[in-house]
Amino acid sequence: MLYGTIEGVLRSIITAGWNVKSDGHVEANTGHFAIVEIPEHEGERDEMRDAVFLDELDEAEVYDTIQAGWYFVVEDSQGNITYSQTKDRAEAFNLFEKAQEVYSQWVEEEME
Repeated sequence: MLYGTIEGVLRSIITAGWNVKSDGHVEANTGHFAIVEIPEHEGERDEMRDAVFLDELDEAEVYDTIQAGWYFVVEDSQGNITYSQTKDRAEAFNLFEKAQEVYSQWVEEEME
C-alpha cells in the first residue's frame, strides 16, 4: 500500500475527486493520468485536507509536508503511482494533453 507516502496522498486526492482533470485507463500504455494542484493558500489547503483526509491521519501528515504546486500523476495497471511536480499550471496541462493524445490513439487501436 502507498499509505503515508506522497504517492498515496496523490491517489487519495484523485480518488476523492479533488484532482483538476483526469483521463486514461490503467490498462492503457499511458495509464490513468491526472493533474493535481496542491493549493498554496492555507485556507484552500485546509479545505482539501478536511475533505480528502478526514479519516486518514498518516496521509494528512504527509499532505501537510507536500510542496504547493502542480503535479502530473500516473497510475499503471499494477496500482503503481508515479508523479512529477511541474513548474506551473501550463506545464501540467501540456503533459496532460500529450498523454491524452497517446491515450486516444491507444483507444482507437483497441477498438479495431
